[in-house]
Amino acid sequence: MNAVYIATDVAGTVRYVGSCRRGVTARLNEHVRQPSRARGWDGVWVIALRDDLPRVIVELCEGRVGRYLRPLDNVRLPRA
Repeated sequence: MNAVYIATDVAGTVRYVGSCRRGVTARLNEHVRQPSRARGWDGVWVIALRDDLPRVIVELCEGRVGRYLRPLDNVRLPRA
């Protein structure tokens, strides 16, 4: 499943924006293995995208969402 996901903290502040082209649960599990993210993330929003979208379009969506929401923990976002 292609998706863009938005992780928030307990106050609702956007901490991270990412994308995946496989199961969202598997990708999020990779993130929460990192102690700082496991402690800081309280909720996740998922924007489902069509399964037939190419990777470049999924990343474009991630970049646009990220630039709009300005997550605190992203090091970089794909170009939008």
